[in-house]
Amino acid sequence: MNKKPAIVIFDRDLRLHDNPALYNAALTGKPLVTVYVYNAHSKNLRPLGNAHKWWLHHSLESLGESLAKKDQHLTLLSGDLQQAIDKLSKTTGADAVFWNQPFEPGQRTIYRDLVYHLQKQAITTSVGAGNLLMEPWGIQPAQSSFFRIFTPFWQKCLKILHPEKPLPVPNWIPGPKIHAEDLADLKLLNSEQSPQLKSYWTPGENNAQKTLDQFLKTKLIDYRAARDRMDFDGTSGISPHLHWGEISVREIWHQIHQYQQKITQVSVDTYLNEIGFREFSYHLLHHFPQLPSSNFQPKFDNFPWKYDPEGLKRWQQGQTGFPVVDAGMRQLKATGWMHNRARMVVASLLTKGLSLHWKEGDEWFWDHLVDGDLALNAFNWQWVAGSGVDAAP
Repeated sequence: MNKKPAIVIFDRDLRLHDNPALYNAALTGKPLVTVYVYNAHSKNLRPLGNAHKWWLHHSLESLGESLAKKDQHLTLLSGDLQQAIDKLSKTTGADAVFWNQPFEPGQRTIYRDLVYHLQKQAITTSVGAGNLLMEPWGIQPAQSSFFRIFTPFWQKCLKILHPEKPLPVPNWIPGPKIHAEDLADLKLLNSEQSPQLKSYWTPGENNAQKTLDQFLKTKLIDYRAARDRMDFDGTSGISPHLHWGEISVREIWHQIHQYQQKITQVSVDTYLNEIGFREFSYHLLHHFPQLPSSNFQPKFDNFPWKYDPEGLKRWQQGQTGFPVVDAGMRQLKATGWMHNRARMVVASLLTKGLSLHWKEGDEWFWDHLVDGDLALNAFNWQWVAGSGVDAAP
């Protein structure tokens, strides 16, 4: 008897390797229908910036090619997720839907509603592990509901973390090919995006792994010192690949630990601390969902930020007269990325030198960063501005 197909939703997990939703769906033996739903107008989601859209277009292109090699079609849809999956399940006769755990508050609301809707139709749902080492609600201090300082948070994480080993790419039965929209129909590319992006980045799972391999073999050994130099290519370059889920954080964790015997422990610990800050930012976002829009510290609600459109424009265009700031801002506009130390410098000038609201910087970064992340972006901007968590490490 032919089995009804199962739907696998790709979201911010644009990869085949270590994709729990894909792996779990394959284990059922059902034919699989793979889908990405682009929702540009959801009230629950922050609209993607221009650099995001450029990356997403090319990442979906790469994912589609990888799936095609396994005779699997990536169905592209746009609009409301619930309506799209409802229509797709009726078209294909699917009786199960798989996806990975999202962590942004708006995403969680959307998928929670999807679970409720599908259960009413007797369609089973399965949620795989998301792209964090620890679920944001899975750890708390003894005396309060959540951590507000990084060091005790990460120290506790390191004591209890035992990330699962990365899952292999499974074999599965390709389901019916549902051709709904072409990639161009999503209209992710536009004239405002930097033409230089393609010179600096190659989105997709294959290049994500190559980037990690290169970092481990050539950069990790000197990472503690090299990461702080803005004149030197000493960072991993993995952040946009991780943001879009082209590589899993579990994969990074385990590969980093395989190099412990080859390099100093301090290099490993320094890089893992950066992973830890990503975990910490999502811990804060979960417990304070207003982080991208409201001051973490209410005492900043009445702070006398200046209104200076000309000063803001000079900052945005890299015309402040401060060479390191201007170089960083021009790098951002051209490449969709900026060195972490440069990000701190330009943010300090905006919020403390020009006394402009951190939200102005957050918005500009959101539109121009290929790795712009809801939790990390807000966490870092508020930290620099002083309105975020305690500045103590």
